[in-house]
Amino acid sequence: MKKKMLLAVCAVTAATALTVGFTACGGDGEGMSAEDAKKKIATFTTVPNTVNATFKQTYKLEVNSDNASFKSFEKDIADTVTVNIDYTAGNLYYYGKKTAKDNSVTEHLVVKEDSTYYYLTTTKAKQALASEADAKTKISELLESLSKETAGYIDGDAFVYSNDWVHTYLLLGSGTLNGTEKSFTYSYDKADGDGLKVNVGMDYVGYYGDAGTFEFGTDAAHKGAKAEIVTDSKGYITSFNQTLDNHLDMRITSTPIPLDLSGTRSLTATYDGAVTKKTAGDIEQNIPTTSEIKVPEVTNATITTYDFKNGDFSTLGKPSTTVTEGNFVAVKVVCEEGFEVKSVKVNGSDTQLIQGYYCLMQPATAGTTYNVAVVVGAVGEEVPATGTITVAETAHATITTYDFKNGDFSTLAKPSTTVTAGNFVAVKVVCESGYEVDNVKVNGSDTVFINGYYCLMQSATAGTTYNVVVTLRAAA
Repeated sequence: MKKKMLLAVCAVTAATALTVGFTACGGDGEGMSAEDAKKKIATFTTVPNTVNATFKQTYKLEVNSDNASFKSFEKDIADTVTVNIDYTAGNLYYYGKKTAKDNSVTEHLVVKEDSTYYYLTTTKAKQALASEADAKTKISELLESLSKETAGYIDGDAFVYSNDWVHTYLLLGSGTLNGTEKSFTYSYDKADGDGLKVNVGMDYVGYYGDAGTFEFGTDAAHKGAKAEIVTDSKGYITSFNQTLDNHLDMRITSTPIPLDLSGTRSLTATYDGAVTKKTAGDIEQNIPTTSEIKVPEVTNATITTYDFKNGDFSTLGKPSTTVTEGNFVAVKVVCEEGFEVKSVKVNGSDTQLIQGYYCLMQPATAGTTYNVAVVVGAVGEEVPATGTITVAETAHATITTYDFKNGDFSTLAKPSTTVTAGNFVAVKVVCESGYEVDNVKVNGSDTVFINGYYCLMQSATAGTTYNVVVTLRAAA
């Protein structure tokens, strides 16, 4: 879990608007120049009144590596999302249904009852929305969360074609590519009914993971993906078809990890037609009432967790690895002789010791994971709050290290030779001309290269020395 969180925050720091030049190529129909296509796209400004759409994703991402941490990137996706939307002012409506590969179903609904808009999902109870503007924003948020998988998503703006539509919403690029290999090629044709057909090929693509965007490249002889988008005369996207069928190199390590990405993704939609509307009572709900409590192994102590209900002390006599919504996470630590508790945190927050129990002073919410972190040390021994970062001397490169705090991107702008417990060691290497990085290791472990930083994918522990070793090679 730590690995995935760090990948996410490092990737987000490099997010930039993607500017792509158009390549004037003839298509397989009448053909259209890039200049004429851009003029036509500029007229695509109206918004449909209603949308009835189906978005399908069926693909696999396979990692050719024996490294278990990289195997976690593998995906086997087979989702179908259907949506019905009414954007009519004063009567907004949204229904979304996702059927996953295991046949599990998730439903979302935004509906107006009397003069108030509400939203609910399969796992979330009905909640009021303050205004129609909030309802429109919620429609886009729900559509994105329902459709988002490894290769992208759609949201409320995805139905009208614009110059960056394919990158932001459906293709692997996702708007966060960096470096110089933003190689996209476009060709244009006229589509039936005075619409537009756009064909896209990609030499460099991105990857949306569980909690962030990562970059992959392909060898020069292949495209990472290709897609065809067809619009009607208003620019409403009537079909999108993407083929993922090539070998990629995952450039998050100094030696790229080979992957095979294969499958298809498609969107079909009709506009300004009738929408069959559901009510809140039509949505089958299964709302969770508890959350999981996780405790890592700790030497020299026994740790027990409890689902503490305020005022009911009997709940402190029943160990539990879950906590009920509205109750409190309580932790009891029994140390071996000669050892004592130095700190107990839950999801990074301090706890309070009350009558022998370390309590998180926030009521639990359902569907959340509570991670307990306990530090135990010898009695009377001070536990340092940081670890030390050392760097082996390396010719032909300038090496800078950082104490990276998850979610605090400003820490990547402040060089540091120490790392706070729970944070991450991040390394930036600037090579002299003629040289490039071969690999970066910390305490003998590989790092992951993400948007300019080599990151050790393990949270730091206090009192540890982290030895950074950088190996260079002649530039290709």
